[in-house]
Amino acid sequence: MNFTTQLHRMGVLFEVEIEYEVIPSDDRTGWPEMVEVTEMYIVGFHPEHDSNRGEYDPIGAKTRLDCLTHDEDMYLIKLCEEHLEQHRKEAAYEI
Repeated sequence: MNFTTQLHRMGVLFEVEIEYEVIPSDDRTGWPEMVEVTEMYIVGFHPEHDSNRGEYDPIGAKTRLDCLTHDEDMYLIKLCEEHLEQHRKEAAYEI
């Protein structure tokens, strides 16, 4: 699954696309469901923090996930879990 969001880093507002996988729980081993970030792309940046326009200057760079700190990784997983929960709510609503 994937989604687009905005992240502030180094005083710059970036538009990023995050791709992730959901690893289902396993009753045999007791492992809970997990979310794993598989790719992240910096789609662009908003000049002067002007996200109101909805436009950004394109970059199109793939990030190196192994360069993220533990806190950054946990933050991205939290965003993915929130996206997944919202997606599940919308799917349940449609049924």
